[in-house]
Amino acid sequence: MNKLVKLLIITGLLLCATTSFAKGREQVLKSDSLGAIYINAGKIFNLYLDQARELLKPANAAELQKIEDQLQRHFPGKFSFTGLFKELCNFADSALCVPDGALWFAMDEELRPAISVSARIKPQELFEFVQKHLGKNKVVPVKNQKDLIEFDIPTPGFNLTLSVTRQGVTLFAGSKRAKEDQSRWKSLFGDADDGSTLVAAEIDISRIKNWLTEKAQSGKRSESFECLSRFKILSAALQMHKEKKDIEMVELDQSVLKSEGYINEQLYCPQSGLYSLNNDKELACSIHGTVSKPVWSTKIPRVAASTHLKPFESFRALISSVKAEIRTRINDRNLLEQWVAIGKQQLQAVRHMAANQMGQLPEEQRLKGLKLLDSIKIAADGDWLKVSIEDLDEKTMLAGITGITGAAAAIAEPYLKRAGAAIRKRLSNRRAKRAEAKAEAGSDKVAAECVAVRKSAYDALANLLVDEDNLPETFGLDYLKEKGYLQAVPDCPAGSKYELLRDGIDFEIKCPLHDQK
Repeated sequence: MNKLVKLLIITGLLLCATTSFAKGREQVLKSDSLGAIYINAGKIFNLYLDQARELLKPANAAELQKIEDQLQRHFPGKFSFTGLFKELCNFADSALCVPDGALWFAMDEELRPAISVSARIKPQELFEFVQKHLGKNKVVPVKNQKDLIEFDIPTPGFNLTLSVTRQGVTLFAGSKRAKEDQSRWKSLFGDADDGSTLVAAEIDISRIKNWLTEKAQSGKRSESFECLSRFKILSAALQMHKEKKDIEMVELDQSVLKSEGYINEQLYCPQSGLYSLNNDKELACSIHGTVSKPVWSTKIPRVAASTHLKPFESFRALISSVKAEIRTRINDRNLLEQWVAIGKQQLQAVRHMAANQMGQLPEEQRLKGLKLLDSIKIAADGDWLKVSIEDLDEKTMLAGITGITGAAAAIAEPYLKRAGAAIRKRLSNRRAKRAEAKAEAGSDKVAAECVAVRKSAYDALANLLVDEDNLPETFGLDYLKEKGYLQAVPDCPAGSKYELLRDGIDFEIKCPLHDQK
């Protein structure tokens, strides 16, 4: 009897979960959706939370420190996994908002988002938490009830409604005329219903191409009307010119009409058509025709806005507990086979390079990275181009990203070193040329001292260029002092002020006194 009761309870819970998932996707996925993403937020959150709690245990302090050291070695900065894990655990313990099911996100043809998140939420406590962190920038809900808090979010094209309940969070556009389309999203629904799925996504590229083409067509239709409306201004100007000069203009000359004050500025076709007078002395556009015989947008030669997407029909992505997969449907078989062959060649090259570079990683991370690389496959599956990572366990799928990150850093490290060496060599050549010029000019003690002073400034400049990615377009030696690369801004021993000149990627520290030709 007890077993039967347990079975019924489990069955009921599964049905509730399935109904919850279905309800979320029914609200999100519609007939006019361009694409959607499903995330098993509850499962992913709990997996990361369990790992965070495990690593924060005193017994695992050494392991956590290894992760921190590896992060700082390749990506120095203030970010800390320890701090992130503690924040994650504290947030989960507060139980203000704990994901316990699906997250659905979709975008429709009007670029309106739709989001549904299943979570256990304390609406009032969560609202107070948000208000506290916003400080003076308070938000006022349109509904503030015990189990419902709702906000209106105005946008230029539509209004969004954000609702927070004990069951989750939703964000929808104000009006939603489209209906659910079960058949169109059957594959995505199937992935979402699979208990092992962590993330699934699908983009209807074919529909996007039609949407882009329609948008382009709509734009050209409006441009047709705009062009012909400019005809009216020019026609009126031509008529006034004829009445004043008592002669018709044989060839259209807008500069004459402007000089006579009939138009304020010369007018042009919005699609770069050429204006002229035809044999009947009627104003004509090389694209849109004449007022009596207009050429509308459907007859205008044009390049479709979706040209770059032409070979593609659909895109799908799937990350489950045991595999990851990306698929895109190609409508050109020759192109598909060509891309598969190129992909296999590139993947083989990456494997060889990674195997050489990952030798410096800790053994566990090296093996994890190699395992991930070996599990990557590229193949043609019917008319689909498929890139997959298979035969992995759940923790590897989630935590294995550390190995990939480390591998990427290890691969990149020698290239970064080579880039730094190239920068220093380029500046060294600049110094050498300057020193040679001074030597040819004869023995000048002050000039030699000037070269020596600038040598230390060049060294500081080289360190700045290697370390910093985002530099101002122009800067002087005072910038090197501000950043800590110079203790003081040097001057020429003869009293001249140095200038830091930049020409693309080349830099020169120039002395106005000693660098005169």
